[in-house]
Amino acid sequence: MNLKLRFFSLLFIAFLFPKCLFASSTLLHLDWKNYLAKYDLLWNRLPEKLWQSPFMGNGMLGTYIVYEEDCNSMRFEVCRSDVHDHRAVPETGDGNILFNRSRLMIGHFLMKPCGRILKCDMRTDIYNAETSGTIITDKGSIRFEVFVHSLDMGIIVKTDASSGENGFTWQWVSDSPNSPRYDKFKASGNTSKVVREYKENAPAVVDEENRTALFTYLNGGQTAVRWHISGKGSARSLYVTCAHSYPNHNALQLSREYLDRILKPSYSKLKKTHREWWNNFYQKSFVSLPDKRIENFYWIQLYKLGSATRADRGIIDNTGPWMALTQWPAAWWNLNVQLSYWTTYPSNHLELSRSLSNTIFAGEKNLILNVPKKYRYNSAALARATAPDLVGWVREAGASKDGPEIGLLTWVCHNIWLEYRYSMDKEILKKLFPILKRSVNYYLHFLKEEDDKRFHLPSTYSPEYGSASDCNFDLSLLKWGCKTLLEADSILGKNDSLRSRWKDVYARLADFPSDPDEGWMIGRNRPYDMSHRHYSHLLMAYPLYLVNRDQPGGKEMIVRSVNHWQSIKGALEGYSRTGAASLYASVGEGDKALAYLEEFMQKSMQPNTCYQEGGNPVIETPLSGARALLDMALQSWDGKIRIFPAIPGIWRDFAFDNLLAEGAFEVSAVRKNGKVAWIRIHSLAGEPCLVECDFSGELYQKGKRRYKIDRISDTLFSLDLKAGEEVVLYGDPSFKDFRIGPVSGTENKKPFGFYN
Repeated sequence: MNLKLRFFSLLFIAFLFPKCLFASSTLLHLDWKNYLAKYDLLWNRLPEKLWQSPFMGNGMLGTYIVYEEDCNSMRFEVCRSDVHDHRAVPETGDGNILFNRSRLMIGHFLMKPCGRILKCDMRTDIYNAETSGTIITDKGSIRFEVFVHSLDMGIIVKTDASSGENGFTWQWVSDSPNSPRYDKFKASGNTSKVVREYKENAPAVVDEENRTALFTYLNGGQTAVRWHISGKGSARSLYVTCAHSYPNHNALQLSREYLDRILKPSYSKLKKTHREWWNNFYQKSFVSLPDKRIENFYWIQLYKLGSATRADRGIIDNTGPWMALTQWPAAWWNLNVQLSYWTTYPSNHLELSRSLSNTIFAGEKNLILNVPKKYRYNSAALARATAPDLVGWVREAGASKDGPEIGLLTWVCHNIWLEYRYSMDKEILKKLFPILKRSVNYYLHFLKEEDDKRFHLPSTYSPEYGSASDCNFDLSLLKWGCKTLLEADSILGKNDSLRSRWKDVYARLADFPSDPDEGWMIGRNRPYDMSHRHYSHLLMAYPLYLVNRDQPGGKEMIVRSVNHWQSIKGALEGYSRTGAASLYASVGEGDKALAYLEEFMQKSMQPNTCYQEGGNPVIETPLSGARALLDMALQSWDGKIRIFPAIPGIWRDFAFDNLLAEGAFEVSAVRKNGKVAWIRIHSLAGEPCLVECDFSGELYQKGKRRYKIDRISDTLFSLDLKAGEEVVLYGDPSFKDFRIGPVSGTENKKPFGFYN
């Protein structure tokens, strides 16, 4: 009887509300394996650099493959994100950090064939995170497949050689145990004091019988590599593990445990558990657009992010898990780390973003020790470059005209705030609050009220342009910090004793110095008048959105400033272009955003989608290029979800599924023939839902109940979604196809990798 009553009740409601359909959520129709196979990386040329090579990783352990012409070998590099020196850091700036606490290289295996290497045929299957291929020599061939296990600390290479190559060998070669910056400087003939005084670590102790290599460093800590070769003749398998320990000297024991773990299951079972993680990883969200080269690029960046970090593994520093000889062997906090993580938020991969927040939370004690003693009672700061433990001295402001970088911790706090806003997880906010408070306190020590009754900053440093008083970089971060502390204080119900101070500083902080023709300056009396790769003086527009297109004159000011920044050529680099793309997307200029993203891909990006400057590999720029694409499709700031806010005119179709918006909303949308066909919004946390989308006329809905839609304007409306609820909205009552799949477009004619 109750079932009958319920059935007739539903019929009655449907009769009263014919526009409310009761089907469940939208469906993504996709054969993930075959779909992503189109976007694999291919090689028919022998790679000689990291940015040409196949690369694999599991968030901590990584490998890449390059050709060593001098020794006629293929090199399989062994890298681990947390392997770094642990020497003391003098209070003299970051230069010593890059010698005393730098990332360290480990070593590599050489696949040494019997014949002379002629060519290769390789493929990185991004769906399964495996590289397979054939090395062709003048005596035969060696087929191989390699992967870094997604869960365990193991690199596995399976080989099958032709008769002429049955005798190929594996050779372990230890890399230099010293700072790569020191090695580069020394090789170039640099005789500066820091080079002369550097004490070299002892070389690795290699035990060929037990197949181990052990590094023991001067100031404690060890790194151990252990390997095992099974099979003989044509079919063999190489199993490699790597462990780092500090302060304990137990790396050999750890490497033994790691090796036992990957040797215990069969090869097929090991591969199966590896693939399961990756196959599930991609299905968190979906993006498709007409330009298949850019779509291809996007999926490789997700593969790169999944390889580079995990919640409980390494932070993404300048190279991620793939180490090479570089003068920047550390985590760089004046742009690089922040950019590396921006894509994780809207792509719905917060499980990756947590490596950053976990690193900051774990390093709180060192962040406090980074400031001078007299400020440690209430302040904290972050140096430009550090190891994962965040140790690095930060000078006080106002002591000289050459101002310090004091806002880098505040900028990183913005990343963690985004993690909170995209998840609405209060546990994150509770941990963030005291660190953000300390970072803002460091600013407050140096503020001065001047005759205009406004608060001003002394000389500080605008990365990497120069110093200025009322530096826009720091004014932006301080203003955002005070605003966010006020909001966080209200959410957490703390009623903090500094609340009135934050409110006063936010209201009376100096205006952002600007020029009427050229836009925002570097700081007071310091114009932007020389080419500069960073957009540190534009943070108030992006990513902070303190000035935005919704404000009177906001769009005009942003466009004027970005135009001027880009007009002075010479020092602009790859992330200058991806930054410009996101800045233009922030004001709805999709065509310009696309132009800068394409310029990056044509002029700055390397063959395998990686990036380098001056022969130094750096990871952040392509990752921020993926964020620029997402900024065209979905934006969520200042309490609004903006759907298709900056789609270029040439892209008539676009589709995405389960992208994440601030407020913890999963959003799906389809655009057809230049118009929004439908959108789906799923609330994870029950936050207020305000949506901006180009729907005109009446809105029709599909969901489990009839949701209240309040129209604010033709393109802006609110929804009364509760946590766990979702709704599909559409403007054409006859529309019935709510499936999501790849949109049609021009195929990518030249695959990424290293391919003729």
